Amino acid sequence: MRKSNFFHNPTFNFIATVILVITLAFFYKYALSNYSGGIRNEINNIDTERLAQLEAAPKSVDDALNAIGKVESVREIDYELLTYCHDNVRDDIYNRIYDYMKVNEYSDTMWETLCGYSLLALSDLANGNAEEYNYIVRDSGDSMTIAFAGDVSLDSNRNHWWSPLIVHRNNRANLLESAFSAELSEKMIGADIFCINLESPFVSGKGTPIDANWRHSSAAENADVLGILGADMVNIANDRIYDYSAKGLADTLFALEEADIPYIGGGTNLQDAKTPRYAIAGGRKIAFVSAAQVKNATTAPEATSKNAGVIYATNSTHFLSMIEEARQNADYVIVYTDWDNGRNEKADNAQVALAHSFIDAGADIVIGTRSTVMQGIEYYEGKPIVYGLGNFWYETDAHQNILLELKFSRNTNYVFSEENSSQVDESKTTYSFNNEPALYCTPCIQKDAITRHVLGTDEGTALINKLIQNSDGKVSIDETGKLTPVSALAE
Repeated sequence: MRKSNFFHNPTFNFIATVILVITLAFFYKYALSNYSGGIRNEINNIDTERLAQLEAAPKSVDDALNAIGKVESVREIDYELLTYCHDNVRDDIYNRIYDYMKVNEYSDTMWETLCGYSLLALSDLANGNAEEYNYIVRDSGDSMTIAFAGDVSLDSNRNHWWSPLIVHRNNRANLLESAFSAELSEKMIGADIFCINLESPFVSGKGTPIDANWRHSSAAENADVLGILGADMVNIANDRIYDYSAKGLADTLFALEEADIPYIGGGTNLQDAKTPRYAIAGGRKIAFVSAAQVKNATTAPEATSKNAGVIYATNSTHFLSMIEEARQNADYVIVYTDWDNGRNEKADNAQVALAHSFIDAGADIVIGTRSTVMQGIEYYEGKPIVYGLGNFWYETDAHQNILLELKFSRNTNYVFSEENSSQVDESKTTYSFNNEPALYCTPCIQKDAITRHVLGTDEGTALINKLIQNSDGKVSIDETGKLTPVSALAE
């Protein structure tokens, strides 16, 4: 006989289930609701004024880094960069970054807006790279003018009566007054960087020209003339720098180093020759690279890992990669090149093809030298190509030429205090960059070893009209010399 099991009784199971449901309902209604009410009361009792004080408290470098988070950027954003910005640019940068990131998605242009510097420029300043030898100007402030002239010869051979330095040998200390007009001298000295194409090697002691033809050389001590002329950098990738062979090239590099004049286009070895020169202009990092168009029997050898030489743009594996490297490391890339075409007022097909390849590789502007005459100007992919500046200070013959100026700037967008309309609210003031530098062409005429600024004269107007004609009418140059593509004017 089976024993009866009370717990298996259906009536019991039903009553137990009802009791369990009632118990859970009671627990939810009273226990959990009381717990939730307690939490709400605690939240209501939180000191929001204290939270507001914490929110308004000055932010730290950690707060700024946390606000930025992990982002894709052209440079690593770290403690060193942020502390440099705080210590050297603006001491409220942590707060500004924190506030900016509340309403904006991160972009590298944030640094331009808040600091007035590109991230590439800030990174070099913070890491000490701007102190290295390949920096021409560390920081120009809100603006910078970079001027380029064409060929300059400092030939000092006394038999070369046509050499400007021989003509003015008795006015060496006053060359700017005796050999250049006052307006032009002001531009040469006033530019933050003035670059020329140096067409005469400096030779120490007795040297031997590479052949019996007309060759230029200058005594090594004449390197200080570059300073007198206001030159801050020279191009040595040209057809004259090897007029006195390897000795002349080596002496030139040594003389330039002694005179503290940076050079582009060549060097003591391939690494030196390939290294771009940099400057920080109006908050942006600017790169300079150079090359001669083509090598021939009487020009300098191409630099190697062990030997001095220059860089060539044709039949070279180096130059386009140099431009690409500069593009990765700078906000604006300037190519300053010496062509093979020296006498035609219009660029030939080889020049055009090379100049276009420079732009395609990352150049923002191409500036050409060696032409004894002015050559035309073209805009390719929106980028200017000034094919030939002409002879700037070369001999006693008459030459027409251009002084080209690039003017970089950043704008400060001031915000004034609500309490005092005349007081600037530094915490809200921002910066902006002009997308492209303004370009100015100053027409000049060299005659009898004197170069004159002729902008605003009948001679100058004729030169400008000629330059526009050589550019197939695709550029405009106003009365101030400002250069603009015609397509941009139409827009």
